[in-house]
Amino acid sequence: MISNRQKGFLLIEIIIYFALFSLIVAVSVVSTFSLLGSREKMRETSLIEEEAAFILAKIDWALSNSIIIEPELGQSDGKLVVRKMDFPDNPIIFEERDGNIFYETANISEPLSNSYLKVGNLNFDYRLFSESVPSLEAEFVINNRLFKTIHFDLISE
Repeated sequence: MISNRQKGFLLIEIIIYFALFSLIVAVSVVSTFSLLGSREKMRETSLIEEEAAFILAKIDWALSNSIIIEPELGQSDGKLVVRKMDFPDNPIIFEERDGNIFYETANISEPLSNSYLKVGNLNFDYRLFSESVPSLEAEFVINNRLFKTIHFDLISE
């Protein structure tokens, strides 16, 4: 036979075990949601950096062995126009439209970024770096992060 005192002790043990189990489940659920949120943020950061790297690489390619038509030396503009040597579809144009950076040639016009990323503040600053060395600084913002590149020793038309 079990006495009343022992029955009460079993009830207290069950309540303590249930409380500990509830605490463990709560911590597990919070940790899981935290990891999922962190994973999503890392995926978004990675996507933004990949998009920026692609856009910067495309601008680098366009500027190599090219003559800058627009903007003029000493000017800043949201549009870049270059004539690339040994490239049949000149001119190459970069400009911002509808939250995207567009790449345009004689044959194509296409956005360089995904439609679900907000791209803006595209600017090309064509200046003299030193007395006789021109430089072009290209910058843009993707989801509130600034990206830029600088090219030296360029040719203006």
